[in-house]
Order: sequence, then structure tokens, then C-alpha cells
Amino acid sequence: MKKKILIMMNNMRIGGVEKALLNILTVIDKDKFDITILFIRKDGEYLKEIPSWVKIEEIEISDLDRNILDFGPKVILLETLKKYKYASTAKVALLALKRKVTLNILKNIDEFKVLFKFLPKYKGKYDLAIDFHQTYVTTYYISEKVSADYKIAWLHSSDFGENLRNLSQYYSKFNRVFGVSKACVDKYNKLFPEHSGKCKTFYNIILTDDIKRMAEQGEGFGDSLDGIRILTVGRLSYAKGYDVAISVAAKLKEDGFKFKWYVIGDGIERTKLEKLIDQYEVRDCFILLGSLKNPYPYINQCDIYVQPSRFEGYCIALAEARILNKPIIATNFFGAEEQIINGETGLIINFNEDNIYEAIKKLIINPLLRLKFEENLSRETINSSLNEMKKLYALVND
Repeated sequence: MKKKILIMMNNMRIGGVEKALLNILTVIDKDKFDITILFIRKDGEYLKEIPSWVKIEEIEISDLDRNILDFGPKVILLETLKKYKYASTAKVALLALKRKVTLNILKNIDEFKVLFKFLPKYKGKYDLAIDFHQTYVTTYYISEKVSADYKIAWLHSSDFGENLRNLSQYYSKFNRVFGVSKACVDKYNKLFPEHSGKCKTFYNIILTDDIKRMAEQGEGFGDSLDGIRILTVGRLSYAKGYDVAISVAAKLKEDGFKFKWYVIGDGIERTKLEKLIDQYEVRDCFILLGSLKNPYPYINQCDIYVQPSRFEGYCIALAEARILNKPIIATNFFGAEEQIINGETGLIINFNEDNIYEAIKKLIINPLLRLKFEENLSRETINSSLNEMKKLYALVND
């Protein structure tokens, strides 16, 4: 009999977490597992990429409750005010009052407890339930509202601290926690010494052959350029450091370098970043391409790949750039040293404008160093998907 697995996600918008899940679904043995994905909001560009044999469901709550879970009561209230939907605005305010939460961004775990109580218990019993998205909602829901013999939480980012510590009572109900990098695991174990030994590494599955094949499909960059193409891939969020990248681009432009810095991804910071692009007068050389299902021709054609992130876990985009042998610059976020050998396969630098600028300048004026990184990367082997999947299989088969 197939083992029943429930996986919980926020949505399937284009991003690293969603891509990590798709890669697992690609390699998992579908003859042994009956998988259901439960969404807070069943939408996103990657939704159609989920294999047809996987069941897809959505939490049964009102659209208003779904919006509050997705964006927070303050955001929903402001958005409805902007659109002059007074009745809806009053409804949001009353609902927030009914839920006994403030209209500020939720920071207190007691507010989360009150807010989440309205969530219905999920039907059925599972052999394994997985909180794959690392959010307050998914962590709480799998912990409190799902019946399963074994429960797993996934940590995709090192961007957590005392706010996660407040969730200790929920993490105590998980049998295993997987971190996508050793740095994530070390940080979790430091934060939760009482859970020592529970958290283990599970590196993101990287489909090397698929990436190389897709890199040859599509046209990639369509504009002309007599200079250096710089590329970054990732959701438009504070964690990715695009605000600093824009100021770096302005400095490169001021110093006369011929380049274009392209960004593949979308997100909540887009409006803010576009204003910064205009403020620094770099619209001609810092280009937001939006979300693309196949970023690999662009990665394949760029001259330098830059990951200027404040926070990461095991950065999938960085691994993909490694597979395509691109000269890489990465800030020293948790997990960077697990992918890059500084000075041999790329540059790891501190997160600040001056260091990012100097690293890019160094690679622009030193093509031999770029070639060295490319050659060294071509001799690397990315982690084995089979070995990682064995960690999951072992838990289900215990």
C-alpha cells in the first residue's frame, strides 16, 4: 500500500522554495507514495508544473480570511481603503477585531495563536505531513491541525531568530526538521538546544541534466550590448539585497563601466525597487525582467552571476549558476561557503555596497579570473539527488 504524504505550501508562485518542491516531486518514487499538496492559496505560475498524479487542495476558509493569512490584516485594510471599498474595509476591520488581533503586522506569538484558531482541522490521517514553506501559518497548521504518524518541518532560509524561537511549542511536535544547508541546521540547533539532534541537512534537489538542456532552449537576452552582462535570479524581496545592488550599479555606471545588470524574479518589493532605479538613474543598466519559467538561457549567456543576498538557506539559483559554470559573486550569507570556494570557484564578500562593487569591478577587468572560475566549476559535482531522497524515504519507511 502506498504511503500517504501531505505537503503544505503557501502557493506556487515562482521562487526557490516552490522550485525545490517541484524538483522533489520530479525524482520521488510515485509508485510508493500518494501525495497531496495543501495550499493556503492555490495559485502561482508553478501550479501547472506539479505532476498530474499529485493531488492539489486548498484550505477551506473564506477569501477574506485567506487574504489576511497571506498578506496580514494591515495590508488588506490599506489595500481596500485605496480602492474605496468601504464595506470591505469595515469587514476587514471587524474580522480583525473578531479574531482579536491588531491591525499591525503580527509580531506576538499570542496574536498568532488567536488568529489561527479559526482554521479548520484537516481531514484524514497521513503517514507523513510536511511543513515545506517555513511560514507561521504552515508550521502552526501542520503542528496543530493535521493528523499524521510523522511530521517534518523544512527550513529554507537562515533568516530566522527569536521570532522562530516563539514557535518552539509547535516545533516540539515535529519528529524531524530538515535544513537546506549546514548553516541552517547549526542555527536551528543553537536556537533550539532542547531539540538537539532533531534537525538534519537535506540539500535542495538540483536537476543538473534538465538545467543544461533548458539552458539551450529559448533565446535569452534579446538586446544588444557592447559590455558585460551581470545577472541575479531571485524573488524581489528585502532578503535578496536588490536595494544595495542598485546603488552598486549606479557606482559602476558613474565609473564608466559598460554593463547591464539584469534581474529575473518578481515580488512585493518591485514598486520600491523601480523608484530606487529612477532615483539612481540606472534604468538603462539595471533591468527587472520579471518572472521567467526558464531563466537558464539567461544564466548561460551572462558574463557574471551575482547573488547580493542578506539571507539565504541553500540558494538554488546559485547552484544553477554553478552547474552552468558561471563566474560567481556571492555575499557571505549562511550557506554560501557550502557552495563556493572563495577565490577558486567564485568570490564571497561581505554584504555592503563597497565590497559588492569591488568584487564586480575585479571580475569585469580580469577576464582570466572569470575563466579560472569557469574551469574550476566545470570540474565540480553537484550533490546527489538519490542520497538526499534516501533521507526522506528512511523516515517514511520507519
